[in-house]
Amino acid sequence: MTEFEKAVMGIYEKRTVAPAVPKRFECEECKDSGEVLVMIDGHDVSKRCKCYKIRQARRLMERSGISQEFQKKRFDNFDTKNISQLEMAKRKAIQYVSAFEQCEHDRKNSIMFSGQVGSGKTHLGTAISSSLMNKGIAVVYMAYRDAVTKIKQHVTNEEQYSREINMYSKARVLYIDDLLKGRLTETDVNIM
Repeated sequence: MTEFEKAVMGIYEKRTVAPAVPKRFECEECKDSGEVLVMIDGHDVSKRCKCYKIRQARRLMERSGISQEFQKKRFDNFDTKNISQLEMAKRKAIQYVSAFEQCEHDRKNSIMFSGQVGSGKTHLGTAISSSLMNKGIAVVYMAYRDAVTKIKQHVTNEEQYSREINMYSKARVLYIDDLLKGRLTETDVNIM
């Protein structure tokens, strides 16, 4: 063995290997794969994990450009500025999240915030979405102007149009940001 080989062997012998840190998964059930095996009629069958729709909704939120806001805007950092209307809006938003699963299938299961630019509508909507997703409820984010423009672009392509519409119409929770912001056309009304 040459001196070089002895030196290399010495390095390997002295090297300590840190114990492997177990990988943490967001979803322990599917190990973040989105698929789980279930037994059906004696056969293992792959099916989508319950986390799949939530992950899909998060990806949509990230693609929407709101992902940084999504992570930062929570109820605990919503500043009401001691304004009674903002305090009431925050309280209603928190109540909505708490009662969502009881009112989800009722006709009156929506919440809407209206007000001046900068009053916190998006903050509260994002806080609601984040809280619901933390409870395992999938939320689809719709930037109103962008979505309506995209839907209009596909109105003559039935397959693409249906895909766009279905993404929103089949959502368990649809978070529409800046609804009716800007000039409203008859087509916009028909799409909604």
